[in-house]
Amino acid sequence: TLVIFSADNGPEHYAYERVRKYDHRSMGPLRGLKRDIWEGGHRVPFVIHWPGVTPAGQVNDGLISQIDIFATIAAAVGADIPAGSAEDSYNQLDFIQGKSPSARDVLVHNTNPNGYALRQGDWVLIAAKTGGVSKVPDWFNEANGYAANPHAGELYNLREDLAQKQNRYGDLPEKVQALTRILEQ
Repeated sequence: TLVIFSADNGPEHYAYERVRKYDHRSMGPLRGLKRDIWEGGHRVPFVIHWPGVTPAGQVNDGLISQIDIFATIAAAVGADIPAGSAEDSYNQLDFIQGKSPSARDVLVHNTNPNGYALRQGDWVLIAAKTGGVSKVPDWFNEANGYAANPHAGELYNLREDLAQKQNRYGDLPEKVQALTRILEQ
């Protein structure tokens, strides 16, 4: 039996009040809430238990998406995916078995037509002035060291800055251009 545990993306807008009233940060160290294109609005738990198939206790930080479940299960049961179906789904069977790295190195984050983000490896480019869709209270930004963004977008290295506090957009124009080209594709 294959068991996959995952979740919907990000806590709701009232999470900020839970932080203030109860010191409960349901987004953990991540920045953002549901619908935001920061990590807190998109990163979710993804746990797979498949006795005899997936290595017990293995933790992997390779990139995988819930949309990959379709192609992965199709591969596991030997089913063909009809042409024109699940174009964005990657077969991750070898990855979840611990036999290979993730088949995916890029993932697009989007919840509205005015903002897209691209995750590639450790990098995330937010192709918008802000990754926020939800209104972030000023007290929250101040308490957590989030400064106003003077740039047209945001760029973070998640391995170095999981909380997305150090916007590298102005420092690394070549990285911004390279990720923008991928996003446009």
